[in-house]
Parts: sequence; C-alpha cells; structure tokens
Amino acid sequence: MAAASRTTISSSSSDSAVPFAQEHHLLDPKGRWAQEAFRLGVAAAVHPFEYAKLLIQIGYEPIAPRPSRTFFGRPVLALPSVFEYIGFIYKKKGLGGLYRGATARVCGSFISGYVYNEVSEVLPYGHETNGDDTPAPDDLSEEERVLRFFQETGRNMIAQCAAVLASHPFQVITVRTIAQFVGGEVKYTGVFSSIREIYVHDGVGGFFAGLVPRMIGELLSLWLSSCLTFVINSYLIKDKDLRVYTRASMSFIAVAVTYPFMVVSKVMSVNDSGLAAGSPPHMPIYIGWTDCWSQLKAQNQLKRGSSVLFRYYTGPVGVKDGMATKNIRSPSKYSY
Repeated sequence: MAAASRTTISSSSSDSAVPFAQEHHLLDPKGRWAQEAFRLGVAAAVHPFEYAKLLIQIGYEPIAPRPSRTFFGRPVLALPSVFEYIGFIYKKKGLGGLYRGATARVCGSFISGYVYNEVSEVLPYGHETNGDDTPAPDDLSEEERVLRFFQETGRNMIAQCAAVLASHPFQVITVRTIAQFVGGEVKYTGVFSSIREIYVHDGVGGFFAGLVPRMIGELLSLWLSSCLTFVINSYLIKDKDLRVYTRASMSFIAVAVTYPFMVVSKVMSVNDSGLAAGSPPHMPIYIGWTDCWSQLKAQNQLKRGSSVLFRYYTGPVGVKDGMATKNIRSPSKYSY
C-alpha cells in the first residue's frame, strides 16, 4: 500500500454533503439556486485538485520521493506536491484527462445539496424563522439556547444522512472513474455506463461501497463543528461580528479530526472493484472498512492526502551523506 503524506490538513472537505450555509432556509428560492450554482461551479473548477488528491488517498504514488530537508534541517524524502501531481496527470492524459469523473462529481454534489435542502424544509425548525419573529440567541434563556441547539443540530444531521445516502453512488462512480488512471482501464466512461458496470460487477451493494465510514465521518464532523461553534459563541465570544467566523474555523477543525474516515471511504469505494487500483499489488483486498482502517492505521496511512503542498515519504529510510534515502528493503514504488 502507498504511504501518505504527513499531516497538514487542507481546507474543509469538498465532498461534504452540507451546503455552504446551514442557514439556507433563510434564503429565498432565487438565493438558494444561486448558492447551489456557485457551489457546483466551484466543484467543477477544483476537480483537477480533487483528482490528484483522490489518487493520493487511495495510495497511488507514481513519482519517486526526492531527498530534501525540513524547515529545521532534518533529512526527509519529499513527495511531489499536488501541483506536480496534476502536471504528471496532464502529461499522461492531457487536459481532458484532468476532468475525468467531473460529471459524476458535480451530479453527486447537486443531488446532495438538493436532498439536504428538501429534507431540511420538511423537518420542523422548533422555532419561528420568519423575519422579526425569530428571537436572537442572546435574547433566549440558557435552557432555550440549548434546546434550539439540539433541535437545529439534530435536524441538520438527519438532512445530512439523507444527502449522503442519496449522493454516495455518485461518489463511487467518481472514485472508480479517477482510479482507472492507475491501470489504464476504460470501464467507467460515463455516468450511465458506470451505473451498469457497478451493477454487473457488484450488484446493488456496489453503489454503497464505502458508505459507512463516509456517513460516520460526515455526522461526526457536523456534530463536532456544531458543538464547538455553540460553546464558543455562547460562552467565549461576546462580539457578534466575530461570531460569524466561528463556524468556518470550527468546520476546518472538525474536517481535520474526521479526515481518516474520508480516506477509508475512498479506499473502500474502489477496493475489490476489478480495477488495478483496488487490487493487489496496488491495494490488498480488505474484509471490511474496519479491516481497512486497522491496516492503514498500522502503516500510518490514515492521513494521506491531507497535505497538498508539503508531503513526505513515511516508510523506512536511512541517511547517506547527510540526506535521507529510501530503504532498499522497502516495497515497490506504490509504497509511499
């Protein structure tokens, strides 16, 4: 299996089913569609970065590490940054190759946002949300603030579950379409042909490969960010202007904490799929997602792809002439 980079967590996961603002119910229909269009545009624009990151997450490292040093002068073996990785893909597959899987990814992003919004509208808010009838948090008693927090968080988690469940088949298609880069297959060429390929090879269950770790990660991330935001805004920050930045920063922390679940989900989406990327020698066949978690944890691989700029080989190394060198007994080029 391929090794991961050390832990420098990137920005919040673009795979999250939660729309940008959880206060989306306050927007009018035009505002919601404008927000959704912007979100889909961003998803399409950053697809080459997600393409490279996904290949790193499933353990594919085609470029050998080079001797380097850390900021403090310690010898290390540096892996290519995401920009170098994108350049490698471009040389192999051209500009069009960088956008393989983009259609399925945008479809999944749209479906997750749509389902999240629709389910949120159906569920009760637990308090008035129209204009001046909505009391500000500071105008509520301690008990009322806590009650509102649990009502809104529970509501958001239910909507999140529905969004992840509805969009996950498109994540599987996206992952497998991109993973074809490893072995050069052409089994997944479009959304509809991919649906047929998954059904023929894996049955209905194939559409939900990797669902459990993704669901756990998404819900833990939402719960953690909501709890931290509530506590900080309620008891630590009194300035209302500063409170608007709390959710974004807490979401960043929550994504960092739950990132390993995203890695395991991506790996399980392609594992034993008939693609070279999900089969030995590139990847062992895992019994289940907990087996995958255990093996990746033992190899210090649960954070791979978390850093997109400064990435280091974490396998066995030695030092020669003051520079790090890869141990000759370490596995093949896919063991970074």
